[in-house]
Amino acid sequence: MSKLKVELIKRTLPQNPKIEVFVPNYKEPILPVIDGGFGWLGLQSQNEHGQLMCQICMKFRNDLTRHIHEHKLSTREYRLRFQLMLKTELMSAEMKTKYHNIGIRNIQGIKAIKNNPKRHIFTGKERRNNYGISSLQYQNKHDTCKAQLIRALIEISRIYGRQDISTTEIEEVRPGLSSICWKRFGSLNKAKQLAKLVINEPGIRRKFPESLILDDMCTFYLEHDRWPHYIDYINHIMICKIDTIYTHGGLKILRQKALPLLEEKRKRINEAKRIPQITGVIELQFAGRGRR
Repeated sequence: MSKLKVELIKRTLPQNPKIEVFVPNYKEPILPVIDGGFGWLGLQSQNEHGQLMCQICMKFRNDLTRHIHEHKLSTREYRLRFQLMLKTELMSAEMKTKYHNIGIRNIQGIKAIKNNPKRHIFTGKERRNNYGISSLQYQNKHDTCKAQLIRALIEISRIYGRQDISTTEIEEVRPGLSSICWKRFGSLNKAKQLAKLVINEPGIRRKFPESLILDDMCTFYLEHDRWPHYIDYINHIMICKIDTIYTHGGLKILRQKALPLLEEKRKRINEAKRIPQITGVIELQFAGRGRR
């Protein structure tokens, strides 16, 4: 995924309007820290000199990794508490260049971390759930948190001038919004209910049996030499929508079920290629006998 370059803007702290800080220019709404902290959830604040603000005590430091230990917290616990991503820097740009020039981080720091038996080893599930797509900072950065999705639905209803907007109308204005609402809220009607919009009545849906979906996946594999991804269903390349794939267990399960069908199709194709060769050999044999 391409990195988004976000500009910094000046904001006043919601807990203390006299203090102004610089934060990334994420789309509204952003959630302020309510209990036991300062600033906003999923946002790292800094002052005009580039020093980062500690969201626990509201002090500005060049290196928050050392300062956080004074509050008896680790950097992992700090990021989890304020819903930051794992890759969020807790060090100012000036301090990073200083450490880079000296070489302390590459020589002494990494050795000390490796020799520490109490260090926490991040698993792939923790990286995805705690710091990845589900973290509030990632959602704010890509405009996909729950509050921002509700705001987007309200804006789309204002564009059409009515509250009974359909899924196709939502996808025309912002492609992929209905699937994101399905992941965040469980259904698009639940998101519309929170946005105080008219819920669509359940209509007649076309049912896709599992055999038809597996056959479509095999034909796609034979044409493109790969299994279809979720983006292929979102772009309407396949026969059904992405929601139908979720109801059948997801792509991983469907790929395993489609493997025997793919082998049968390959055998049929190879046999179909062999038939003209066999007929050609027989015709040559009969032609030779006729000449005799």
